[in-house]
Amino acid sequence: MKPLLYIFLILFSSMAFTEVRNVTFGANSFPPFFGEEMPNEGPFIELLRTVFMESNVKVTIDWLPWKRVIRNAKNGSVDGIAFAWRTPERESFLYFDEKFLANENGLYYSLSGKIQISKPFVYSSLNGTSIGVVGGYAMPELLKNSGATFNEGISDATLLRMLLKGRLDFVYTGKYVGQYALASMVSEGTDVSNIKWYVTLESFPNYLAISKAIDINRANEIRRLFKDGLVKIQGDGRYEKILRDGHLIK
Repeated sequence: MKPLLYIFLILFSSMAFTEVRNVTFGANSFPPFFGEEMPNEGPFIELLRTVFMESNVKVTIDWLPWKRVIRNAKNGSVDGIAFAWRTPERESFLYFDEKFLANENGLYYSLSGKIQISKPFVYSSLNGTSIGVVGGYAMPELLKNSGATFNEGISDATLLRMLLKGRLDFVYTGKYVGQYALASMVSEGTDVSNIKWYVTLESFPNYLAISKAIDINRANEIRRLFKDGLVKIQGDGRYEKILRDGHLIK
């Protein structure tokens, strides 16, 4: 019995351990965090590659429309999504572990505007103001019911230009998304020094999300390698350097 038990344990151990040498994640461009046309595909993808490099694992990114990214994660044709916000619905088909820098959603305003800034912030102070928002953006219910008038735009950059010209009182967007758009305007020679961040209304951490449709041993090993590698690059300063070089932190 002992030799048979020994053989069984060896077979079980080999089945439980899955060597990972390549991983593939779906993604949809979301500057300034990550994007197909960004240098190094953006700071988050650079972080991802750096993390897995600690285990000599190659990372491939499938840049696709968001609906296909979700579909591929659901059916297991990719190992997961780089990166996603955590929701109860997504938890049904994705594992969420270590989080990255959160995307802060809130309001930009102009120092040259005529509005009176309320500090501390209260939603009622927005009554009668005009707020620009990209069509399709989800907004907090308290913001939608604040009494403000909402003007839809095609892009954050377009709305920030309207804010700069005094045609809006606020722009609702992501803090870092706005910073990225403003930096592009500066590179074009536009003075944006009057545009300032006002308040964070919601915060959504970004997660590397692993598909529950792939082999459970592979999923667990990817999650372990990611966690171990992330601890290493956070400990030696590379994590902050990549975020700083990507203009996400100062």
